[in-house]
Amino acid sequence: MWRPAPSSVRAALAVSLLPALAAALAYLFFYAAHDRGFFARIVDPALDQRMALLADRPAAQSRPPVVMLDFDDRTMAALHDPVTVPPPKLAAALDRLSEARPWAVLIDLDVAYLPEGPDLRLVARSLSNLAKRKIPVLLARDLLPPLPGQGLGRWRPTPLSGPVDSSPNLIWVATSLAAGQDGVTRHFPTMQAGLLDQSSGEGRVSQPRVLPAAAVVALLLRQEGSLPRAKRALDPAEGGSSCAYRTDRSATRGTVVCRGDRPLELELTPDAAIRLTRSWPAGGIVYPALGLLRRDAPVDLGAFADRLVVVGSSAGSRDFTQTPLGPMPGAFVHVNILRSWLGKGPEEPFSFWSGLAVMLLATSLIGFLFHLIMRTLPRNHRPRARFLAPPLLAGTFWLFFLIWTPSVSIGLVALIYVLVSVITVVQKKVERHPSTRHAYQRRRGRRRSSATSGA
Repeated sequence: MWRPAPSSVRAALAVSLLPALAAALAYLFFYAAHDRGFFARIVDPALDQRMALLADRPAAQSRPPVVMLDFDDRTMAALHDPVTVPPPKLAAALDRLSEARPWAVLIDLDVAYLPEGPDLRLVARSLSNLAKRKIPVLLARDLLPPLPGQGLGRWRPTPLSGPVDSSPNLIWVATSLAAGQDGVTRHFPTMQAGLLDQSSGEGRVSQPRVLPAAAVVALLLRQEGSLPRAKRALDPAEGGSSCAYRTDRSATRGTVVCRGDRPLELELTPDAAIRLTRSWPAGGIVYPALGLLRRDAPVDLGAFADRLVVVGSSAGSRDFTQTPLGPMPGAFVHVNILRSWLGKGPEEPFSFWSGLAVMLLATSLIGFLFHLIMRTLPRNHRPRARFLAPPLLAGTFWLFFLIWTPSVSIGLVALIYVLVSVITVVQKKVERHPSTRHAYQRRRGRRRSSATSGA
């Protein structure tokens, strides 16, 4: 029975443990500096590569499915190219959409800018029809820049505030997207605070108001089963919900904790990561609004039944935002966010200890495998293997992190080439050690003697 020589065991341990120790020290350094300077510039492109690598692949469908009703270029051309979506046409599309009985509707068109008049009454009537059918409607509301001397922005005042706030099946949501320093959108606020002008006995005063993101409301809507219960879950003063909402003093971070049959703990932060799974243009989940506006056009209302419908516009590239998958309409970014949150849940950060354990195990395994490969290769092939092994193992390690998790400190992968090179150096020194060389010569002598005796 073959037993490894003590020298070969020591060599394997040296080749495995020394690079693992170097990896642990490098991980500590990168964990502390991954969001600073040069390392921060490494992390974002690495996450972008991973997102592009996994996009547009068959994935588990979100519950419920998410589709987009698009006022695209063709639809706007049929409406004689208005600057914005005409309110009467939006109202007509919503009326037709209500016939399909969708699970919920997100209107990613700011209707808060509408002044008092016929257009406002048409849109309000369509929203009321949806609410009467108990179809939850999420209305996007823009955050205007802050006035001089005010730290918070201002929610656009609108005559719709009263009807929306009083209806149990209508809710305002924040749909802002956060672009990075390079202009690429990778995050969005799950809750957003702003000042809202309200009338009081002393005139008009500005009161702070926090609006949740559409993805938060959709997740709570599925959790609670109805929009009224989801709204109560976001209001600490309300009861009648299985969820409790806690926020900090600055109203920029909060936590929603849901008990019962489907427990949920949702961290609300100003910089939640966006997981993009579909690139633009996308087929199969985007439907032109022209099919609903023209009664003579054949349209399958079943495409919207029991689905979360995002109503937006891609016309004229006015509302396009730069993403890791290229330019796409803001409404379609929210389609991606909703699909990922309702399918896999929010993007959870990778813990420090999990990342350290993975780094130690992976580096030790690579070192041990590399040692075995080098021991079995003939000596004349080992210099070539030492030259090829570092980039091959480094590339494998890179793909492993890109595919497995996006939240580990990706900047550390830049050191994998160095770590594998350390493995080759240690391997070379171990081979030159007298005990290892003598053991190798003894084994080689035994093989030659056995071959001679056999002949």
